[in-house]
Amino acid sequence: MKKIIIISCLLITIFLTLIFISREMGTDLEIRFVEELNPIQDTLLMCVEREDGKLVLIDVEIHKHEDIYLYALKLYDHYRNSLPLNYSTPLDGNIEITNIKKINDKVYIELETLYLNGGLNRFLTALMWTYQSLGINSIEIKINDQVFNLKKNDVINLEFASSSIYNTQTQVVIFYTDHEIIPITYCHEEDPIDFLMKKVISKSIYDKVTYEYQIINNNLILDIYDHNYLVSESIIQMILNNLINLGVFENIIILKNDLVVANN
Repeated sequence: MKKIIIISCLLITIFLTLIFISREMGTDLEIRFVEELNPIQDTLLMCVEREDGKLVLIDVEIHKHEDIYLYALKLYDHYRNSLPLNYSTPLDGNIEITNIKKINDKVYIELETLYLNGGLNRFLTALMWTYQSLGINSIEIKINDQVFNLKKNDVINLEFASSSIYNTQTQVVIFYTDHEIIPITYCHEEDPIDFLMKKVISKSIYDKVTYEYQIINNNLILDIYDHNYLVSESIIQMILNNLINLGVFENIIILKNDLVVANN
């Protein structure tokens, strides 16, 4: 009898150990799968339409656990009711998603429009800006039988800052506020760095702020002279992000009053 009890206890112990091991292995596999295909995050930086018609980037809470690239697309139609107040989707219609896949930094999408009021341009622009916040550089999207190829930093909120239509260039300047990121594409004929600085420090409070810059072997050194200490760290970061966004310089150094305050 004693031997039977001992053997029974031993078998129970082995059985419980096997269950514990199998559960642990199953958990590891599940976590590994999720991390590789769909990183867990609480919010998504999404490009939406503001009440004044501008396209802006805001943080949108994620309410469902599914592939992030599919979820981002569904926010423009299926989940549009989860957008914050005062913001809406620029898609005026209804879509059916038939296929979506990601290969490296490109997403391939196939859609069918069930109905559509107006054009697709604003929706496609907003979609590209949302996906580029997820590290995507291009999208190939087939809608019904028409194929669109979208690229990073597409023209958005176009404004003309030139009296001429000749010898102009487009430049995206991204403004950061407490609740929104506002990208604006300007059409102008000025030096890109001078134009950026004029837009970022154009307020009257910055009248006494001056700057100069030099480019050495594709490296940019920007000196800001701000003896009244009016330019905040957030403004410096805004300038740095926009300079990086130009995609021209290998290295960018920003000095304020001869002290290094930013370096990419």
